[in-house]
Amino acid sequence: MVAVSQGYLVPGPGFAGTVHSVFATACNLVVDGLLLTVHDAAAPHTPTSVRVTGWRPEARAGEPVRCSAGILSFGPHVLDLRAVPVWTPPPPPTPPLSLSPTPVRARSVITGAEQVAELRERHVLARGIGVPGLDVRAERLLEALTDRPYEVPGAVARLVGFGPGLTPSGDDLLVGTLAVLSRIGRPAARAFHTLADGVRVHAHRTTDVGAHYLRLAAEGHFSEPIIGLVDALVSGAGLPARTKAALRVGASSGADGVAGVLLGLRVLGFSPDRKAA
Repeated sequence: MVAVSQGYLVPGPGFAGTVHSVFATACNLVVDGLLLTVHDAAAPHTPTSVRVTGWRPEARAGEPVRCSAGILSFGPHVLDLRAVPVWTPPPPPTPPLSLSPTPVRARSVITGAEQVAELRERHVLARGIGVPGLDVRAERLLEALTDRPYEVPGAVARLVGFGPGLTPSGDDLLVGTLAVLSRIGRPAARAFHTLADGVRVHAHRTTDVGAHYLRLAAEGHFSEPIIGLVDALVSGAGLPARTKAALRVGASSGADGVAGVLLGLRVLGFSPDRKAA
């Protein structure tokens, strides 16, 4: 395997850890409490991923991980990280929509959200990946964030760890919601802080992988597909392609993350049934 890029939160140049888990498409490494993911270059960037060509995982869980002077080794694998490009997300859209919700901007975002929702619905129906009960929990979170912030921790607890997958559906939805509040509303927004605090409290209730991405999101760090979708909703550029890229993540993680993006827009007031605030 040959490393071709890495996320901006991958530590370096020296560290040690252990192999956490190995799958057909990815290998997770635990380093100082952080979960690094080594995966095929065909998959998009995350803040803590190392993308490689020639993917063929042969490491085993529990084996030692070592990085010395930028050379990462685990199991039989040796990856040279010294000169690989570092993926860094672009700056958030400016100005934040929550600070300048003009009628024209609001209508543009709402129209984009309707398009995203339609593409998501088709994707979910075609693959039969709907998760019963997720919508109800999402609505409870929306009500808490918009009207009863003291109920946010309880609403978050109902979502964390809910549903199937290494990153359960409720986790993915929360990440998508935080992405919108962070990149469109900005982390200074009260809703972001309220939701992030709830996520930090309850992140331990889910899988190790789910907890990793929840904690990253609570600090304002997100994967390439989610960032691309959120930014496209603001700019209007390439929205169908960005939506489809986000939907392709995992078996159902993409669809659940997109549901979270749509929920985040509703929290900020950008939906057909809520006036922009």
